[in-house]
Amino acid sequence: MFWEKERQDLALFDFYRRLLAIRKRYAVIGTGETEWIRDLPEENLLCWRFCKDGREQVTVLLNAGGCEAEARQYAGRRELLSESDFDGAVPAFSCCVLEGRTG
Repeated sequence: MFWEKERQDLALFDFYRRLLAIRKRYAVIGTGETEWIRDLPEENLLCWRFCKDGREQVTVLLNAGGCEAEARQYAGRRELLSESDFDGAVPAFSCCVLEGRTG
């Protein structure tokens, strides 16, 4: 840990801060069932969801590849890290945390 503020990675710190806030808000992440989604067409896209009582509450998309990956079936859901609507594209080497289905 760098204690000098100018040497700290503040963007990474903010990313972890947002992840922790999501985990606190959605207890299902620590206590629910984890289900892997295996039928995605994108090779480098990993997807899993956290469920409680069989109901999806949070979905995570992780793009481990160097190109943008598509997950259009999730478009329109709330992306919890950015607090915006998910457009179905997961940037290279990044992740999206989506709110579960509401209907």
